Amino acid sequence: MSRPVTEFKAFLDETDLLDVEASGFLFTWSTRHLSRGFMAARLDRALVNQSFLDPWHSIEVVVLHMNMSDHHPLLINFRTKAETPIHRPFRFQAIWTQDATFLQTVTTSWQ
Repeated sequence: MSRPVTEFKAFLDETDLLDVEASGFLFTWSTRHLSRGFMAARLDRALVNQSFLDPWHSIEVVVLHMNMSDHHPLLINFRTKAETPIHRPFRFQAIWTQDATFLQTVTTSWQ
């Protein structure tokens, strides 16, 4: 590991900052000049601390396609606990069959 990388990781540890994992493009910066030799790196990051994360259920960082700049823009999406859908598996309850409207409800919903 290079010295700058080691120092950056030490900085994150000392300040209790978290580097939010990104999806999309692997690198956030490139030279864009193939004739001079292509170089790319992940320079741009979203850094947060735990107190910033607490009110959010999830934070998503997406590295978007670069346009005019030599940097890819980052899109940061925040979702609160209330906005996050809860995916529960469907469970049939046998007692439903005893309801007088059961067959009509099933028939109507499947049409």
